[in-house]
Amino acid sequence: MGYIPACEFTVEKALEKMEPMEGDVVKNYELFAVFNEGEWKGTLSVMQPGEGYMYYSGKQTTFFYPSSQLTPVVDPAQLKVAYGAMESDVIIPWEVAKHVYPYNMTMIAQVFIDGHVISPGLYTIGAFVGDECRGIGRYVDDKLFMTIYGEINSGDRISFKAYDNETQQEYNIVEGTVFSNSMLGTINSPYKLIIDKTTGIKGMDMQNSYNIYPNPVRNVMYISGDLKHIQSVSVITNNGVVMAKTESYTEKGLNVSHLSDGTYIVVLRTDSGIITKKMVKIN
Repeated sequence: MGYIPACEFTVEKALEKMEPMEGDVVKNYELFAVFNEGEWKGTLSVMQPGEGYMYYSGKQTTFFYPSSQLTPVVDPAQLKVAYGAMESDVIIPWEVAKHVYPYNMTMIAQVFIDGHVISPGLYTIGAFVGDECRGIGRYVDDKLFMTIYGEINSGDRISFKAYDNETQQEYNIVEGTVFSNSMLGTINSPYKLIIDKTTGIKGMDMQNSYNIYPNPVRNVMYISGDLKHIQSVSVITNNGVVMAKTESYTEKGLNVSHLSDGTYIVVLRTDSGIITKKMVKIN
């Protein structure tokens, strides 16, 4: 469908007169969003002039775009907090020749190691046909959203790889699929991707042996627990960009005052394994 307004709108604003159904999807060639429990969720945060969009709905409908003359300017920083990572906040370990292919499929997934759902940001996930990367996932909240490129009826077998954002090591993922012009997984029932490795990520008992405070934090983040066993502390975005790191954590804490408002993942590498915590940064 065409985008008529002369300025960009958030997806919510642009489609506020649509009366979407649960599971409706709107996407362009790179990003997509799904209507789930009364709101749009996904990598597509704004709709822009000059862009074309596809809308998939459970019913036939018509709608009107809002008037662009009455729209305030949208602050990109606010969009970042509300909708997740921008392009510059996404780790891109592989090159994707996305404009080579006329079609794409979408996927919503959760990633597992050793039976545990891993925290966003620890690994970047890519889709491949042979050695060619066909898409890289982005996290929105705790779900992985990915657009995968290809040819309809090609029968291409899609495999997946995981890239450890701290160690820069690659790992295979057990699952695979066949390219099709459809969605794989949903927000409420995500596709399951299992990284083929044994990890040091610990269960809840070990996770509870360390805590971070204050949370939310303004300037300095502290850790409670047996500090002598901590090897390193990293603060990363949901999509794996390391924003702060120390190899020698002390009781003086870790300065995070330079971070923008938002939610981050704190990765504690200890003698006993990896522990992850969520941290909210405020100014």
